[in-house]
Amino acid sequence: MPGAVLIEALRRRAAEQVRELWSQAETEAESLKRAHAVRLEQLRNSSLLQADSAGKDFARERLAQAEKEGREVVAQAKQRLAARLRILAEAALATLWREGDETLFSPLAEELPGTRWERIRVRPADKKLAETIFPQATIDTDPGFSGGLEAWAAEGAVHIDNSLEKRLQRAWPNLVSAMIEELIHDIQSHDPAP
Repeated sequence: MPGAVLIEALRRRAAEQVRELWSQAETEAESLKRAHAVRLEQLRNSSLLQADSAGKDFARERLAQAEKEGREVVAQAKQRLAARLRILAEAALATLWREGDETLFSPLAEELPGTRWERIRVRPADKKLAETIFPQATIDTDPGFSGGLEAWAAEGAVHIDNSLEKRLQRAWPNLVSAMIEELIHDIQSHDPAP
């Protein structure tokens, strides 16, 4: 299935760069984690020495604040990683699709409902293939297109965008969440506990 091929190719191409980006975020988070651990230890020691409830309240507030800051750092790191992954994914689209690549183009064309398509938009390199599959349609080309196709029927009333860009856009929320969680799991499973 073309979607699975796209996802796998994106994962392979971005894996090394993702690890580097995540390593940077992990280093920053680890530094904050150590600083918070030291501060928490100081607060614990301080709270043990203080017998009054005001000291305990202060320690709870500081602990809650440290936990909140830690969550914010992780959320910001995830957002930066997601943005960088999206840039990498979009850049990788152009390299996924080879000229006249029927193995990806044909399945995407077959996903279209059976109707008389009047106009098809493709990459210039896929024009001949599109003319073969859609002989009755006008074939438009777009050099900025990474791959796939857009199709119009019923004088433009029916429009289906089955381009790689659109497929990435639709899959991105689930794809990026799964990739980030998988990376976090991999990193945490190889990271010795402090």
